[in-house]
Amino acid sequence: MNLDLKKLEDFVTAQMADFNVPSMSITVVQGEDAIYTKCFGYKDLENQLPPDENTVYAIASLTKAMAATCVGILVDEGKLSWDVPVINYLPEFRMYDEFATKNITLRDMLSHNTGLPRHDATWYNKEGSDTTKNLVERIRYLKPNKSSRSLYEYNNLMFATAGYVIERVTGTPWDKFIGERLFSPLGMSNSSAVAAGLMEAKNKALPYKPCKDSSNNVALSEYLNFDGMGACGTVNSTVSDMAKWASMNLMGGTYKGKTIISKKALKEIHTPNAVQRAIPTIPEIPIVCYGLGWGARVYRGHYNLAHSGGIDGFSTYISLLPESNVGIVVLTNVVGTNAHFAVANTFKDYMLGLPEKDWAAHMKTERQKMIDETTKRNQAIIAARKPDTAPQKPLENYAGTYEHKGYGKVKVELKNGKLYIAFNGMSGELNHNNYDTFDTDLFGDTVTLLIPVRFFLDKEGNVSELHAELEAAMGGELTVFVKV
Repeated sequence: MNLDLKKLEDFVTAQMADFNVPSMSITVVQGEDAIYTKCFGYKDLENQLPPDENTVYAIASLTKAMAATCVGILVDEGKLSWDVPVINYLPEFRMYDEFATKNITLRDMLSHNTGLPRHDATWYNKEGSDTTKNLVERIRYLKPNKSSRSLYEYNNLMFATAGYVIERVTGTPWDKFIGERLFSPLGMSNSSAVAAGLMEAKNKALPYKPCKDSSNNVALSEYLNFDGMGACGTVNSTVSDMAKWASMNLMGGTYKGKTIISKKALKEIHTPNAVQRAIPTIPEIPIVCYGLGWGARVYRGHYNLAHSGGIDGFSTYISLLPESNVGIVVLTNVVGTNAHFAVANTFKDYMLGLPEKDWAAHMKTERQKMIDETTKRNQAIIAARKPDTAPQKPLENYAGTYEHKGYGKVKVELKNGKLYIAFNGMSGELNHNNYDTFDTDLFGDTVTLLIPVRFFLDKEGNVSELHAELEAAMGGELTVFVKV
C-alpha cells in the first residue's frame, strides 16, 4: 500500500515538537520485510547526534511478549506447560495466600491474571537492582487486591518470576537464554537483556525526562539498572532488530526460513486470556484483552496485538495487525510521552486505508487527564493539612529505619529541623500534614506526586511504625513498615 510519506513524516515531527520528544525511531514491516524505517530527532540533544536504525533504546515492557515466547519455546520442548502450577517448577515459590501459591500457572502470570497488583515500589530502585531470586522470594509478603483468576491486574513481578522459572528449568540465566534462543536466530545482533548492553553500547539513545516545571522542556535522565526484573522489561533493542521480531510474530513463528517457535505455541501467546474490565473510552477500540505478553484487542474492526513500554528515559510501542500482515514499532528516548501512540495509530490507519482520526488531539487529552488526576490528588492531600496541629513526639523520635519484608527498608532522618525520607535511592522531605501524618514527593521524578506517610506509636508511646501509600490499586490501604 502506498503511504503519503511527506504527510506522515510531517505528522511525526509535529508530535515530537508538541510532546518534546528528543528522538523517535520508526519501522513498518509487512510480512518478513521492513517496508519503511526512519529515525527522527536527536539521540543526544547536547551534541545534536541523530539516531539511526541501529541506535539502541531500552524497550521496557515490549520485553513481555519476548518472555512469553521464550516460555513457549520450552513448552514446545516439553520442558514447561502453560497450565501446570509454577510451584512444580519453583518449589520455594509463595504468594500471599495459599490458594494462589498452589495454583498459579505460567498462563496466569503471563496474562496478568494472578490478582496481585503492581507493587512496583518493591523493585524500582535507583541505587541498583536486587537479584531476581530475592525479588521472587519477597512476593509472598505482597497483598493481592483481587482473588486469583478473577480479574486482569497488571504485574511486573510475575513476568520476572516467569523468567526465573526459565532459568531454573534450563540452567541458563534469562538474559543468556533470550540471547541464544531469540536474538541470535533472528539476527537481532544489537539487542541485549541487561542494563550494561545499553549503557556500554556505542550507538545508544540517551535517556530524557520532562522537566517538573511547566516549561515543556526535557532534561537528561539516568539509565535504570533493573536487571533483577529480567523478563518483565530489561531488553534493549533497535528498530532494525525489532522489525525482525515483529516479522517473526506475523509469520507464525518463523523468520527467513528459521522456526523460532511453533505455530501452536505462538497462537496461545496471541490469543486473549484475560479481559481488561473497563468501559471503553475510545470508540475505535471497543474491547481490550490480554494474551500472553501481548495486549489483544480490536482496533477499528481489525484484530490487533500491541504493547507499550515505559522506563526511565524511554517510551516505546509495538503494534501488529495479523490479518493484514503489518507491524509498526516506535521507539523514543523520553519517558512519559503519548507521542508514540499517536504516531503508531496514525501509521496503522494509513496502512489499513481507514479514515483519518486526530490521534494527536486524543493523546493530548489523555495526557492532560492524567496530569489533572494527579493534580487533584495532590490538592486533596494538601487540603488535609492542619497547620495548627503538631506531631505527638519530638521530630527526632520519628527518625530511624523501618522495614517491610516485601518492600524493604525506609530510612527517616532529621536534618536541620526537618524530616526526610529515603527509599530505594529516592528521597524527599516529609511535610507535616496533620498530627503524626506527613506527605512527601518521594516518587515525583517528572511530576509532583504526593503520598501520605503516617507514623504510629506502640503501647509504650514509642514511634513504632511508618505507614505509606505505595500501591494505589490497594484502594487506600497503606503499606506498614516496622521500626527496627
